This record gives sequence, C-alpha cells and structure tokens, in this order.
Amino acid sequence: MFEFDGSASYQFKRQTRCLTALEGDTDHNRFVLASLELREPNELHVLDFNEDTNEVGCVRAYTHPHETWHISSCPAPEHVELVMTTHSTGTEQRTALWRMAGLEEDAASAPEDGTGAPPAAPAATPLTELLQLGGAMRLGECRALLWNAVLPEQVCVLREGALDAYQLSHGGAASSATPLASLTLSEQDWGAEAFCCGRWDPHHAHSLALGVDKSLLTIDMRSMKKAHAVADAHQQNLRSIDYNPNKPHVLLTCGDDYAIRWWDLRKPQAPLLAQKAHSHWVTSALYNRFHDQLVLSAGTDSAVKLWRVASASSAPSSLEPDEDGAEAEADGLVKAFEEHESSVFGLAWSAADAWVFASLSLDGRAILNHVPPAEKYKILL
Repeated sequence: MFEFDGSASYQFKRQTRCLTALEGDTDHNRFVLASLELREPNELHVLDFNEDTNEVGCVRAYTHPHETWHISSCPAPEHVELVMTTHSTGTEQRTALWRMAGLEEDAASAPEDGTGAPPAAPAATPLTELLQLGGAMRLGECRALLWNAVLPEQVCVLREGALDAYQLSHGGAASSATPLASLTLSEQDWGAEAFCCGRWDPHHAHSLALGVDKSLLTIDMRSMKKAHAVADAHQQNLRSIDYNPNKPHVLLTCGDDYAIRWWDLRKPQAPLLAQKAHSHWVTSALYNRFHDQLVLSAGTDSAVKLWRVASASSAPSSLEPDEDGAEAEADGLVKAFEEHESSVFGLAWSAADAWVFASLSLDGRAILNHVPPAEKYKILL
C-alpha cells in the first residue's frame, strides 16, 4: 500500500469545537465532530478516512439540538453507536446520552461522486436521545465528559465546581443511569476554585485525574479521596490531561501557559520533562495510543504539533546509539502541521490506526494527517 505523507480535509459548514474518535470502532478511522451554532441548526457528522486513497468523507450526519460544547464516544465495541454530548440551549447547559442510529451497521466509507470533489454529507437524521445525565447547568459550567475506558459502563460529568459519576446500563429498548459517586469542590480543602479538565486512568479503573485550576490531582472514585497531588503543575490553568498508555502513574498535562509537562505521580516534586509547545494556549495534548514516545498537541495559535518524547516513554532505549554508533535523535518537535487558520480545539488519534490522527478548528475544518513515514519507521525498525 502506498504511504501518503499529506493531509486530507473536510469542511463542516458550521462553527465547530468538538471532535472525538469513534472509540469503539477499531476497524475504521472514524471521527465524530459536532457543530457550535447559536442560531443555526446543529449537526453531528461521522467522518471516515480511507488510508488507501487518502480521502475523508462523511458517512453519517445527525441533527443535534442546540450548540455542542463537549462530546465523548463509548469505548465499548458493542456500543459503538453511543455518544454523550453537553449542549447549550442559550440559557442553560444539559448533558445527554444519544444513539447514532444505523452507525453500527454502516461499515462502508462515503462513496465518491465521480467528480473528484469531496463527497457531500448525507441528509441528517435525528439522534435518538436515551437519557439525560443530571439536571440543567448554567452556561459554561460543564468542563468535560469522561468515559471510563476500563469500565465503559461508567461515565463522569465534570462541572466547574463538582463531578458526578454514573453507572450506565443498556437493555433491549432502553438505557438507564444510576448515580455512582459525586464530589463538590467547595467541600474539599484543596485550595482551588474550579475543575478544568479530567481523564480516567487506563491502568486503574477507579482512578480519575483532575485539573483543578493550576494543580493536578488524582482521586480514588471508590472513596472519593485524594490519592496524588501536584500543586501548581502549571503557571496558568490546565486544559488537558492524558495518561501514558504503557506506563502506569505517568501522565502529561497542558495549559494556558503554552506548555506541556510530563509527570510521574510517584515523584510529584518536579516534572519529568517540560516543553513550551505553542505560542498561545495549549488546548489539548495526547499520547499516541500505542507508541508513547509520540505526543500530539494543539493550540489556539492554530498549530498542531507532533513531538518525540522518548526520554519519558516506555522506550528510552531509542536514545541509545545504534549498532553503527550513530546516536538517535533527541526529544523534540517532529513536525508542525500548519493547515488550520483558526484556533484548534479538537484533537484525536484514530482508534483503528496508530499512525492516523485528526484535528478540528473553530472554523469547521477537520484535517486528517499521518505520522510522517520517516518517524514511523524509526519506531518500527
């Protein structure tokens, strides 16, 4: 198969902010993006990226009530059609669980129309609302929707001042959500005012990492007690957290101080590594799902960047000289992707391919890219 080193793009003709990989689909490079229009109809589009042709198209479109501020897809393959969103009605925010009807049966990419132009999006069909999680929230109160990859029946709605976890169950005709745990920030002596972001620990099913203003902490969801804490992990508020997929207790954070930092929770006194990554806020930073020496970042400077961070990965031997005595390349920037013209808020690795990723900017442009072949073969060979 010919290896492409270029990008493919999809223009959503609406303002957008939310992007997620279709986590339960490990056979196709699929991503879901949602629009953010206050006075226009809103939709969810399911994109399929064909590596053989380096083309991306919309295979499904769904109508969605109001503007979408957060989105998360189910990591369980048997429920690939489930997605959570937080949407704004203009006066309040609400979180709901939806079924994208027909998605589990649709395994084909969008067909070409013979003109060479990108395929048009199919007609939008309604989402099926299964349930609402919690009650109404004030505008801007929701900070993240977190789906437990180890126990996919558990989800968490993270709000500015509290978090609520739920246990989902799915029957033949209906789904239900049972409150599992809750925590109010005002009741904790953490010296912080607001939750910013969070991430379930993929190595410990009951551990949740949280960004609390400028600090990082983890809690045990069974006792709702603090387990680890890194005070002032960043100089400004955290924006994103991601766990190393291969090394327990190791994670990265990014924030409004333009930086990415790597941490070992057992040694919280100082980061393993720190990198000034962007010229403005870093909105997201993500480990590659399989090769933890690769990290993606995106920011409000319109840039997407791929980093090599072998020294803080599970493969530090890559820094040693090879058989010919030549030293491997050090940590640093692999490539900056500069196709976007607006702030990038959406970033996701494909659930099906270790070398494919997507980014989404506020102007509705989704761009599909590959890890450069040269970097890929440094890892594989």
